[in-house]
Amino acid sequence: MNEKRSDRRIPIGMSLSISDLYKEGVDAIVDLESSIQITDISSRGIGFISKCVLPIGYYFIAEIEVSSELPQIITDVRIVRINEIDKEKYVAFLSNLLKDRPYVVLSYMTGILPIAKYSSGSELNMYVEFTMVNSPMFGAYFGFTDDEVDDLYRRYIVECDRQHKEKSVTRKGLRDWYNGYYTKSGERVYNPRSVVFALQFNNLANYWTSSGPYDEIYYYIRNNISDVRDDLALMISGESVTAKIQEYAATSMNLSTRDEIYSAMVVYGFLSYLNGKVCIPNRELMEKFDELLVKNESLGYVYRLAKESEKMLKATLAGDTLTMERILEFAHNTEVPLLSYNHATKLSAIVNLVDLAARDSCRVEREDKAGTGY
Repeated sequence: MNEKRSDRRIPIGMSLSISDLYKEGVDAIVDLESSIQITDISSRGIGFISKCVLPIGYYFIAEIEVSSELPQIITDVRIVRINEIDKEKYVAFLSNLLKDRPYVVLSYMTGILPIAKYSSGSELNMYVEFTMVNSPMFGAYFGFTDDEVDDLYRRYIVECDRQHKEKSVTRKGLRDWYNGYYTKSGERVYNPRSVVFALQFNNLANYWTSSGPYDEIYYYIRNNISDVRDDLALMISGESVTAKIQEYAATSMNLSTRDEIYSAMVVYGFLSYLNGKVCIPNRELMEKFDELLVKNESLGYVYRLAKESEKMLKATLAGDTLTMERILEFAHNTEVPLLSYNHATKLSAIVNLVDLAARDSCRVEREDKAGTGY
């Protein structure tokens, strides 16, 4: 069935490359380098096929040359809808190309998503799949290990001394910012891209770039905020929450259950997984979650308490105990499903929300666990 449109679409064939995506109030997605094939054009928009899934609501700059007789069109293009190309046809294509072919001795594929399988007799069942979550044999190759970062840091020290350059990166800083992912065997690994950039640019900063279809954490949780809201409050305070990881859920564009949401976030690197629990791996990702809490009113009490954190920080630095008392009273009177006064972990998560802004400029340390209840 043909889709009805108010403007006639003219078939056209040309290729473009999208470098950056941007959206007001949101960090741009840069260095995307995704090629697109334009299929048709009208007065209201263009139709195109992209090699990667592009997030709805973002813009990119398109330079379109319809013909040598017409002037070049330079315009902002907003992504308003997406339709995924039939995956089964693509899997069938790969099967026809690779499976049981005499010219294929070895096929080695790498990528973020698991191989699509539609049944136990899938067209691609000749592959053995290795992932960081489930494959101990190759776990150390999914990121930098401590030994590898130690070696890189020694090289960084030597290079800084050679150039008489101030050392702005510490070994502990690398661990706090970029460590926190786990292999199947429990070994901690680092985000390799961020470690390299921190040492190369002599600066501990957020170099996170999403590998998934969405750049913002909100897009992963938006279909079921009620089931993950309390977990977010706990994870922001440094706790882990239980989850059953289903890696194939990451291929879905309509994440709905709690486990599907966390599965996708583990696959794309937003969360770390170990022994049946997920957590926010490091400071680099913690910053992304902090941004989420203060931007999205749909998070309810989590949003309302996080918004008070700027006032709490100013009051704390000024020694304004009356304002601090009023904010804590506000947190006390806010309807919080998570809040349990006889559960120290949950109570500390609520206090952490109203102190959220302090993490940008202060070193926040939690009280050591001691006494009744621990």
